[in-house]
Amino acid sequence: MFRQKLLIALAFSLCSTSTFAQAPSTGSGSSKCQFSEVYLQNGWTIPGTDSAKSKQRTPLARHAGIFLTTFDTLDAEINLTIATCKSTQEGRLEIKEISAKIIKLWAFDAGSKPFAYRIEYAESASDDKRSDPSSAIIFFYDLDGSGTFTLFRYADPSKSIMLPSIIPDWAQNEMDQPTPHQ
Repeated sequence: MFRQKLLIALAFSLCSTSTFAQAPSTGSGSSKCQFSEVYLQNGWTIPGTDSAKSKQRTPLARHAGIFLTTFDTLDAEINLTIATCKSTQEGRLEIKEISAKIIKLWAFDAGSKPFAYRIEYAESASDDKRSDPSSAIIFFYDLDGSGTFTLFRYADPSKSIMLPSIIPDWAQNEMDQPTPHQ
């Protein structure tokens, strides 16, 4: 009889707590949403490239065969698709469109063919009462040389936020070939 009462009491206490609830935990534990990149098979649209004007193309001194092209960007606001962790739903990756201003737009190429774009942007102030708009640096990569930029990555602050963290194999092969611009 004691055993039966103990089981009933345990079951009652478990059911009355949030142990079985569907809502996410609001505790101060670490977030379970972590990602390093987002692959989009049909490719990402590189924001700002349609209206940007090429400013300067220079070889990178420490990376033979890689060139950096900087662009003049318009001050107009753009729509930018980003990936973020949803703060109100633990473990959820959210793909959303934001209004932003491009601060810097760079292209990295090997053999005159871009393999990465670096975009530094500032999110436009919105009605959510934030005083400081957020900003970030993202990279888009062409992994196979097709001209389709399928990989999206935020800059890794533990590494260089100025240079791409990936140089695809096809671009490394192009670096070994002399180009007419060298």
